[in-house]
Amino acid sequence: MRISVLQQNPGYWYEYEREEPTLDFLKASSEKTIDRCFEMLKTAASEGADLAVTIETVNNIFSLGDVRFSYP
Repeated sequence: MRISVLQQNPGYWYEYEREEPTLDFLKASSEKTIDRCFEMLKTAASEGADLAVTIETVNNIFSLGDVRFSYP
């Protein structure tokens, strides 16, 4: 079994003690993270991965119900 561990850096950075990001900003940033994750999943699959493990931020309220990836 080939396992792929997908690790990403956040697509944004802000000073949480000084700034408060808007919901629109967080949604857009989350979408970019999900998009990057799907690209990484495609690469892992094309390189023969049987299992891919993602970062915890993929499983958040902004990604629930995302059906872009179909299981074989």
